[in-house]
Amino acid sequence: MPKFLKELLAVLGKTLLALVLLFGLFLGYAAFSERSASGKAEDFCRAIAPGSATSALLDSAISHGADTVHTKWFQSDGLDHLPVIFSGATPLSRHTCWVKAKQGRVVSSHVVYLD
Repeated sequence: MPKFLKELLAVLGKTLLALVLLFGLFLGYAAFSERSASGKAEDFCRAIAPGSATSALLDSAISHGADTVHTKWFQSDGLDHLPVIFSGATPLSRHTCWVKAKQGRVVSSHVVYLD
């Protein structure tokens, strides 16, 4: 086998190995960030008791790492809603603690996954 062919195969082998390692790192990051976002949403929801005041919820959500752009109060069906969003591996992977309130008091909270 010619020397240049051996060198070419060695370079291709190293390149393939580097790509496999990078893909493995990406998969590890994705798994970690998904697990982290899911845990944050569950922990945040677990800490909210029905009947508790809503005055500090938004600030608490932001301090726990919630998405500052999409975590906003809005009204629908006579209730106040606060989707507390924790992003996973991509911005489209959203683990959400959905809080419903009425007259400044929490009515319910539950975790949903929006994809």
